[in-house]
Amino acid sequence: YSIDSFTVKATRGTSFKAPTLYQSFAQFGGNRNLEMEKSDSQEISLLFKEKRLFSELTYFEINYDNYIDYDLARSIYNNSGDFESYGVEWNNKITFDHFSLGLYYNYLRSKNERTGEALPRRAKHNGGLNLSYKMNDQWQFFWDSQYRGKRTDSNNKKLPSFMLTNISVEYLTNKSSDILSLSIKNLFNKEYEEVWGYGTPDRNFLISYRVGF
Repeated sequence: YSIDSFTVKATRGTSFKAPTLYQSFAQFGGNRNLEMEKSDSQEISLLFKEKRLFSELTYFEINYDNYIDYDLARSIYNNSGDFESYGVEWNNKITFDHFSLGLYYNYLRSKNERTGEALPRRAKHNGGLNLSYKMNDQWQFFWDSQYRGKRTDSNNKKLPSFMLTNISVEYLTNKSSDILSLSIKNLFNKEYEEVWGYGTPDRNFLISYRVGF
């Protein structure tokens, strides 16, 4: 429902996630008795949009039934119970003739409805900043920084917060809509973990060429 520069919207949905082949049949930890994971979600948002400014504030709730996770006590994948997640997200973007700036923040709470424990690897505080600069019709530059707050893994190991930064540049060739791009991931060579005990890539580079038809 829209009034002038403001819009209110609401959504509701359901989904399911079947166990993966690895979760079901792995030699170590596989469980053929896993049940399907189900979820239902709802959210309501308030949007403000004018020529150069966009801002959206959203409240959301997600409920999981038969959530699938690895049970360290039994060394097996298991349906660990029913969980609920809820929180608020704020997205903003402002654009100029050759420049745009985006900023977002997410506050998340989650818990097991039976034990009260939080969902593993879910940080309460998340955020990010992204910039883009279009020099001309051929060159465009991007900067993306992502913040992930402290969180606890399923084995109660503490995962520290981290800031991850990626940059890239794109060149649109003269002869067609082909695009040559160079990306640098993890620009500052940050050491971090998404899952306890599993490493993540150091600074790395990607060169790509996309062909347009």
